[in-house]
Amino acid sequence: MNEIAKNGQKQNIRLLAVKALSDINRKGAYANIVLQDYISKYNLSDLDRRFFTELVYGVVRRRNYLDAIIVHFAKRPIKKLSSMVVEILRLGIYQIIYMDKVPESAAVNESVKLAKKLTRGLSGFVNAILRSVIREQDSIGIEDLAANDIEAISFIYNIPLWLINLWIREFGRDKTEDLCAWFNEQPKLTARINTILIDIPQCLTMLNEQGWA
Repeated sequence: MNEIAKNGQKQNIRLLAVKALSDINRKGAYANIVLQDYISKYNLSDLDRRFFTELVYGVVRRRNYLDAIIVHFAKRPIKKLSSMVVEILRLGIYQIIYMDKVPESAAVNESVKLAKKLTRGLSGFVNAILRSVIREQDSIGIEDLAANDIEAISFIYNIPLWLINLWIREFGRDKTEDLCAWFNEQPKLTARINTILIDIPQCLTMLNEQGWA
């Protein structure tokens, strides 16, 4: 599980996720475009595609809070850490905190393997941070790490502090939280029927036959 073949070689899904996150966070690429590029390039199966998507989008959506956890245990700013180590830690911490079906030991061990592959001499650091996260999960909640209510909103909704402060000045606290929640809603899947190629009733019948309501 979580490995796929490409050109006769095995590709680890977590490795692909770290590389995708690096493209997004270090190169400024759009998450949805990067995601589709990787899925197409590596011809991911349905199971691997869902795991890969959860890893990438999950880390993107929770990055502020994940970074606060890293800073808490590393005792230094994110900018002072290796960018690749940061991506590996974000991925590992996300699995530990948010993915119940991933064993904590697997999250740690696979992250350490990634660190050995992608960094020099930092696998021990990754191992130490992740094991600290496991031991102290009960004391690193958002309310524990946030310096104030505004930062807590930033952690919950992954919105920059400066933007939250701007919205509060413009709209007030309650409307700002509603706006943050709206931006974090999962988008609905929609499709537009090309009526030049097929009429609507026929298309709906075909979709129903495929199990789409």
